[in-house]
Amino acid sequence: MAGSFEGLSVPLHGGYQAYEDDGTTVFLTVDADGQHNFAWTDKGADNFIAVTLADSTAVSSGYVQAFYANVSTTGAWTGGQLNVFAADITLSGTPQEVSGMYLYFCETGTTTTTSMQLNGIVVNLEEMGGNLVNRSGIKIYSNDADCSGDIDAAFSAYCSGASGTFRSLLSCGGNTEPEYFFEYTTAIGSSSRMLCDYTASTSATMALRLLIDGSVYNVPCVADSCS
Repeated sequence: MAGSFEGLSVPLHGGYQAYEDDGTTVFLTVDADGQHNFAWTDKGADNFIAVTLADSTAVSSGYVQAFYANVSTTGAWTGGQLNVFAADITLSGTPQEVSGMYLYFCETGTTTTTSMQLNGIVVNLEEMGGNLVNRSGIKIYSNDADCSGDIDAAFSAYCSGASGTFRSLLSCGGNTEPEYFFEYTTAIGSSSRMLCDYTASTSATMALRLLIDGSVYNVPCVADSCS
């Protein structure tokens, strides 16, 4: 049976197309090799692919996952990228708040949190041989020449008042701490920007507070007098 039959049913194999209510606009094209391609135009606010998962079972092990991907490679690569999830976002018009991914956590009823870990994103890096050119839990590019807004940062934390703030901006745990707190590549620019020459001649009037193993330490800060 060829994969061109459309109408009352989906073909047993091969490609096919699915149409919107008007009978002429294609919103889904399934290729002969099984690839699914969705396309929508001018639909306004909506969840174009929605998954609702309600689970009240007692889970003792394993994973509860609305989406799962298993990707493996064995070929000899000379270029290109491998992205398990990828999004190209093209903006025009007058967009307001834009995010590549949005996560929202809330509570319903009474949640037992005594042993719960809550993380927006978890990245688990296993042993890869030690010859990587770059290893980062999160890598962020900036190709915009200027940001005229109030905030322009690779990371931004928003604390919703005294009752919704964080105890620390950054946290480090595990068995062995990193060797350095910060790593700098001189190729990114001269020593007159983030890293600048300084002669200790001004008394510190403020300090960054660090909580290390239950004790508070201060990193002195002085008013800008760097060259």
